[in-house]
Amino acid sequence: MASESTLANATALLGHSDESTTARHYVQRLHVAPDLRVIIDQLVAQAPDDALEGPIRRVNGGSGMTKGPTAA
Repeated sequence: MASESTLANATALLGHSDESTTARHYVQRLHVAPDLRVIIDQLVAQAPDDALEGPIRRVNGGSGMTKGPTAA
């Protein structure tokens, strides 16, 4: 409906008392940043093992990251 009308019209049609309620539940949010998880995982997989010691470490042979101690 957003492309066909206004937020005020949608608010009235849905019976909301405030436009923020309509916006919160019915307006599609835009992504703030692109999804870079695949690229980040590739960079982590290429990093030397000693670069990933500490609070963040490799999981399952480099296919992701996690926090905490390594499993034995």
